[in-house]
Amino acid sequence: MRLLQVLQGGENAILLLAGSFIVLIGIAGAPGISGRTPFPSS
Repeated sequence: MRLLQVLQGGENAILLLAGSFIVLIGIAGAPGISGRTPFPSS
């Protein structure tokens, strides 16, 4: 059952990365930028 443990670990890492990414976007987009995102929408 090592594979399940590896998959759970990867899932946790992805959740952590996504969470920190969302926080970074929020911080970058927060100060005085209305109707804009830090990244250009293509």
